[in-house]
Amino acid sequence: MITSDGTISILENRGKIIVLNFWYTGCTPCVKELPYFNNIATEYQDEVVVIAIHEAEQYLDDPDGVKEFIDSRWNGWNVIFACDDPESPYSIALGSEAFPATVIIDQEGIIYKAIPHALTEEELRNHIENLIK
Repeated sequence: MITSDGTISILENRGKIIVLNFWYTGCTPCVKELPYFNNIATEYQDEVVVIAIHEAEQYLDDPDGVKEFIDSRWNGWNVIFACDDPESPYSIALGSEAFPATVIIDQEGIIYKAIPHALTEEELRNHIENLIK
């Protein structure tokens, strides 16, 4: 669940697997992964919360272009914006080489995997299945 102030509440999602995907529209491997996250969000909608965290500076530079891109590729799941500038209030401070990155949080709110590279759909699905078992 994303709260009205734009924060992510791990506590309110306890009992569900949370998948955080850090990406931006100009990242080819990031865009390639989008269908995988959409598929997981649809197939496991009762067990998994997928949250796409888009790099904010690109959005601030071209909000209409980014919004149009997201609307055409992302099936209405949660998208929030954060930037990689530690001075910014929207900072995620991953480092410029960290896209795409995925963090999977288990049903108890504990980080299960932090994956600093692109995933295949099979890899993503295997991680989810391991937590559901």
